[in-house]
Amino acid sequence: MIPRATYLQSFLPLVHNVIRSVLLDLRHGTASRHGFSAFFKTASNAAVVKDVFLHMLNGTPIPDIENLGAVYPPTFRCVNNVTSDQWLLDACTNLEAVAFVYRDKEFVILCPFFWTLITDYSLRWPPARYCPTIINNEVMPNSKLLGINQFASIIHELAHMYIDAPIWESRTGPTINPPSEVLKLGDCVALNATASTKNAQSYALYAAGE
Repeated sequence: MIPRATYLQSFLPLVHNVIRSVLLDLRHGTASRHGFSAFFKTASNAAVVKDVFLHMLNGTPIPDIENLGAVYPPTFRCVNNVTSDQWLLDACTNLEAVAFVYRDKEFVILCPFFWTLITDYSLRWPPARYCPTIINNEVMPNSKLLGINQFASIIHELAHMYIDAPIWESRTGPTINPPSEVLKLGDCVALNATASTKNAQSYALYAAGE
C-alpha cells in the first residue's frame, strides 16, 4: 500500500491541473457548457468563483485565529485509527465524516473514510464517468457519485477555507456541515446567486461536473 503522504503528493498536482481547467472554463462565464450557470447563476459571480479557485491553486495562507498575525497555507492532515489526536478520530467516527476543516487552524482533516472513496473519474476535466448530464446549462441529477469521491471532497474542504460560510470550530461539539450548507446536487442547483458562492459543495460539484 502506498503511504498516504506519498499518495497525496502525487494526487494533489493532478487536482491542481483540474483547477487550471476550471479556471479556463470560467472565462466563458454563463456561456460555459460545463454547468457554471447551473451552480452560480450570474456572470458577475464568475469573478468571485475564480478568486476562490485561484486561492486553492496558489495555496493562499489562512490566518491562525489562535496565533494572531500568523498565516499558514492549507495543510492536509490524515487521521487514522492510531492517531494521537483522539478528538479528531472521534469527530471522524461519530459524525461519519469524509473530511473537514476547523476555523482556528489551517488543517484539512482527511478521515479514514476518505481513503475508501474512488479517486475521481480519470482526473480529466470534464471527467468522463459518474457525471450528471448538463443540457443547456441545466443539471440532470442522474448521479450521486459526482460529489462522493476524493477529488470533490478536497475541493469542498478547500472551498471552506476561502468562503465566508460558517465552519465548525468547537473541539467538544463539532458539526461537520454548517446549517446553511447544502450538499445534494439538486439543492445546490436550487441556490440563488448569492447563496451559491457561499456554499462549498457548489464549487466541488462544478469542478467535478461535465
